[in-house]
Amino acid sequence: MISSDALFRMGSTHTICQDYALAGTRDGIPFAILSDGCSGSPTGEPGSPFTDWGARFLVRAATGSYELSNLANGHFPESVMSQACGMLRAAGLGRTALDATLLAAVADSDEWVRTYQAGDGVIAVGEPGGCIRYTSLHFGANMPLYLSYRFASADEYTQYLQEAKTLEVTRNVFKHGDGWAGRCVESFDLANIEDVRIRVFAGHTTVLLMSDGVESFIDRNGQPVPLESVLEQIFAFKQLGGPFLQRRCQMFLKRFCAEHGWTHTDDFSIAGLAMADP
Repeated sequence: MISSDALFRMGSTHTICQDYALAGTRDGIPFAILSDGCSGSPTGEPGSPFTDWGARFLVRAATGSYELSNLANGHFPESVMSQACGMLRAAGLGRTALDATLLAAVADSDEWVRTYQAGDGVIAVGEPGGCIRYTSLHFGANMPLYLSYRFASADEYTQYLQEAKTLEVTRNVFKHGDGWAGRCVESFDLANIEDVRIRVFAGHTTVLLMSDGVESFIDRNGQPVPLESVLEQIFAFKQLGGPFLQRRCQMFLKRFCAEHGWTHTDDFSIAGLAMADP
């Protein structure tokens, strides 16, 4: 039995939530998808750059039957962008509204999950025995590689590569209560990355996708909370059936964070799949 669930909340420094997350099952395929709209995308109108709309368009486009069944092949990003651009035109919005991340996961079976990531954010895997593995992506000049950049004109994409330049990948493996081990940080030249990587995990209990808001938690003294400390709280599931993320994150955000003075300054979204009870 595979459970899927999602949740998104506005950050303390925001006036509009530009994150969106959705989970469910379509045509027998369990899925979890989220998107984080860029706050700094330019617009000729005051207020929101409309990436809150764009984030929703990307997520809805990615939940189509064709897109979910073909997530692992090279046609997934093209199909998602085609669908999202159609929604954009119908809404009368400009292309920059699609300046948003896209993280997606689908379950092929009770043992395998395929994930896709365009832009920054965190993918974390819970394994039997309490071990947690995560990968976090950060791009140079704070410019994530959105799908909208990849499908812009050649000149626009070249300019993006010249400004962003690098991708930093942080990986870590740790276990509840046993400290941290296995942290690795690597830097890559964006010009040498042909496509967003697809990762396949096996032998896990949970696969969670999170926007970079998970790295925006601060304590009551205004000091950053380590990502590992946040993940340790999120992964403290009592059971994994039904709305497992809604239950756990409500407890975490409303009780634990209130008691310890933690707040997330950026919008926070999470979506995931649970394979089995721990």
